[in-house]
Amino acid sequence: MKPIFSIPAFQLRDVLKGDSEDILSTILNEAPDIIYVADLQTRSIVYINARVEEILGLREDEIYKKGFDFFPDLVHPDDYLKRMDQMSSLANQTNGEMIEIEARMQVKDGSFHWFRIGERIFNRTTDGQPEQIIGIATDIHKQKVADEELKKMAREIFNKNRQLVSINADLESFNRIATKEFIETLQTIYTALEFITIKEGEKNSHSDHANIRRAQSYVQKLRLMTYDVTAYLKLNQLSPPSIPVDLNSALNHALCSLPANGIEMCLRSASLPIIKGDPMLLSFLFKNLLENAVKFKKEGQGLEVKIHCFKADEINFHSPALKDTPYHIISVRDNGIGFEQEESERIFKLFYRIDTRKKHGGTGVGLAVCKKIMELHGGFIEAESKPGEGATFTCFFPEEDENFKDR
Repeated sequence: MKPIFSIPAFQLRDVLKGDSEDILSTILNEAPDIIYVADLQTRSIVYINARVEEILGLREDEIYKKGFDFFPDLVHPDDYLKRMDQMSSLANQTNGEMIEIEARMQVKDGSFHWFRIGERIFNRTTDGQPEQIIGIATDIHKQKVADEELKKMAREIFNKNRQLVSINADLESFNRIATKEFIETLQTIYTALEFITIKEGEKNSHSDHANIRRAQSYVQKLRLMTYDVTAYLKLNQLSPPSIPVDLNSALNHALCSLPANGIEMCLRSASLPIIKGDPMLLSFLFKNLLENAVKFKKEGQGLEVKIHCFKADEINFHSPALKDTPYHIISVRDNGIGFEQEESERIFKLFYRIDTRKKHGGTGVGLAVCKKIMELHGGFIEAESKPGEGATFTCFFPEEDENFKDR
């Protein structure tokens, strides 16, 4: 690209020779900092740029009249000794090193701003003594205030984290002890009810017997909920190992661990990939999804479950997804009773159960566990359904290592 205009070198030298002082003065006055030259012998100001009036509210003639001592008069009392030490160090300096301090000075509106003040020897006498110095004062108040706010926030976060660690330790201890006591108490209640049923069976009416069995069923439900909640809380303490896991093996293990309840399942699955994660948790993920399909199958109709899998280079249209990250997408679809789509987010909350499904039992923990397992693997899970048309649960696993290949 050609310059808009050009000046021959010899003409440029003539221009600078004639107007160099004006050019230098213009440059210095346009600088954002206060720039000055002081004479240490006479304690006078040799030069100061026009920025001093804009920042400190002092006219140049005032400063030239007062001399070099104008700076200490503006410095905050708490920073005065720091400024004196800087000037003393400068007077004894033997090299050309810049000596800097951070100090507060009174500005135009009367408040104090933080400045970074740097000075160095500019000229020396014939016997090598410092004669003139050049200084630059930069207003760093906004940066300093921001840094202090960050330090304050860091201290608050540190204290909050320390409190959370203490609270978590207390909760963990309480949960461990309370869970043990709770389960033992429930077992005692169940046994006592069973004793009443056996020993007092002849004296109890049919309604009394039914009420006792109903009470026992609620005790069993509380025990199951306690086990499920304990398992869920333990997930928060896990850091899953990142090892290669064959999801086909994890699925087979889940199938083998399903309780035998007389329900036949027709399962069709695509070939699943190898991903990085925890084999036990991933098997537990499939187990919960399959148990959910069994629990909510249609009456009088065989249960069918289809598992699909594909890979997407990126799924940036999903808000929880990482940008520019490939994902393994695995969907588990059943032909069960389904649910309203508006429930698709609430069903992953702990203890949440859709009212119409109370007859199907459960504690409302299984899908919350699925969500937690996906989060522990850096992914997420979504649900899609319509009443009477089954449900599809889709798991999104990020592929973090680009050298890690699919099966």
